[in-house]
Amino acid sequence: MEQYDAANGRWTFLALFFSENYTELLPLLALLKSLAPYLDTGATGNALVYDYYWGSAEVMAYLRFADQKALLTDCMQTTVIAPEVIQEADTALQDALDLFNKKYTD
Repeated sequence: MEQYDAANGRWTFLALFFSENYTELLPLLALLKSLAPYLDTGATGNALVYDYYWGSAEVMAYLRFADQKALLTDCMQTTVIAPEVIQEADTALQDALDLFNKKYTD
């Protein structure tokens, strides 16, 4: 799922189900990192890979976007990721999961 909010210039991309295998995650991280030069000057963002659906809050990968660069951050240091970033991701993923469930269970 992806959407662009023109009012605040925000693009959201969600993948509800992907992989827990780092070898399979690397191409996705490379793709996300390659988007950094296209950010507006001064824009920031976050990319998180974590096991939301299965109830784990352990972040497998965290990219921080700033200055038209993306930095893969040591996500084992939980203080690196602001709690509101996780909360926002949780909310977006739950909304997407609700839509997914409605579409395939109705």
